[in-house]
Amino acid sequence: MRVFTTEDSTIYFGCMRATGRSVRLWEQDGLYSNGSLLRLAGRFVAFTYGSFPECKADCPSGVSGASFTRLVDISSKAYVGLSSASLGSVLLTRQGQAAWLTGSGQEVELHVAGAGLVPGTHDRGTLTGLRLSGTTLTYLKDGAPRSLALL
Repeated sequence: MRVFTTEDSTIYFGCMRATGRSVRLWEQDGLYSNGSLLRLAGRFVAFTYGSFPECKADCPSGVSGASFTRLVDISSKAYVGLSSASLGSVLLTRQGQAAWLTGSGQEVELHVAGAGLVPGTHDRGTLTGLRLSGTTLTYLKDGAPRSLALL
């Protein structure tokens, strides 16, 4: 799998090398819309995207931008929204499971989503050191080791 862009770097695609199947991931103009690649694993890609209205600070009440983080299966073109995923924090298995932490201090949440998983919050508390080995997540909760098998 690879991610590539148009010559002018405005449209990003994910492509399965073996089949040539591609999926449009996001389009950006660098001023009012922008995307970022988070992770690639197997046939899956995680990315974040944000768009902002042209009026920016001068917008009328109720007009605002939008942002989202998605996990896309390039072979099936299916996607899952990863709520609250922050840039660079998404871990991704080759089988399409994603995990990420949100919050800070004692208010951290471990979220999971993707192939074969019920999306949601798996754990809460003082969580640190999130790591992925194969399909097993390891992390510390209040300094004590924890693990979670994603399959």
